Amino acid sequence: MANVISVPIIVSAKEENINNVTDTVYQESSPNHAMNSNFDFRSEAINSNALKAMEEYKALYSDIVLKNYSELKPEEIDQMSVHLNKLLGIMDSISDNGTLIQAKGYDESNLSKGIELVYNVNLSGLSTLHVLEGANATTPARKAGEAYALANGWGGTVWDNPADALRHFSWNFLMGQRIGVASARSIADTHEAALVAAKRAYAAMPGLSLTEQSMYGAGLINDIIYSTRASYSTFNSTFDNSSIMDINNNSAGRRYSLRSYAKDDYMTAFNDAYWVDIEWYDTGVGSGDRERAWSNWQ
Repeated sequence: MANVISVPIIVSAKEENINNVTDTVYQESSPNHAMNSNFDFRSEAINSNALKAMEEYKALYSDIVLKNYSELKPEEIDQMSVHLNKLLGIMDSISDNGTLIQAKGYDESNLSKGIELVYNVNLSGLSTLHVLEGANATTPARKAGEAYALANGWGGTVWDNPADALRHFSWNFLMGQRIGVASARSIADTHEAALVAAKRAYAAMPGLSLTEQSMYGAGLINDIIYSTRASYSTFNSTFDNSSIMDINNNSAGRRYSLRSYAKDDYMTAFNDAYWVDIEWYDTGVGSGDRERAWSNWQ
């Protein structure tokens, strides 16, 4: 188990305090809040636009999927750029009432998000609605981490601490309930691999456009995932301590989504998981944490 910091107040809180924190995360206690899992993308104009944009992108990509990025024609790159920028804009947008999709933020760059989009939109077994539901689940997860950090005196620090753990746990818990653990795992694993792919794509091809780098990086995802599952040493050399923590907490969120918790009740699940399945660190990640992450990564 990684070195831990002092017990957060909310973790040992009574049930009514847990509910208060959840209300803070959602900014109201109404079950009809837009972030409720009953939220239907297809009933909202912006999300209809998102689905249409993603389907158009998928159709365009299917025409060039067998091409190396260097084989793309200028007009194909231009078309891909238009669609990718449109999707990135949708994923980054948020309305006054919080009903639009918002990016996970913190450690993502436009390149890593672009790589995720290119890979996920064209991944067999993931529908465009699954991809959008996965993105939508990041909004309450992000708000949960921010509210948790403020409630425990960490201010705006929502990484490498229990607030970061809650962010990843709740994201995967919500995805697991909404789209199933298999799809949730595909999206979460791609996210972790895309952070690595973005660094490699930028280092290898610094002069390329965002679209070209995204396509190049997406082409690295399969190798990153398969090689790190096949070799523990490759896994260790590929993922830093933050990713190790995220992989473990992502897995915990999905596992707990399969239990008999109320819909979207990630706070109760997180409190139940806190001492046995949640990981964070203040000075580093040990070998036991890495072995557990590799097992969860298989």
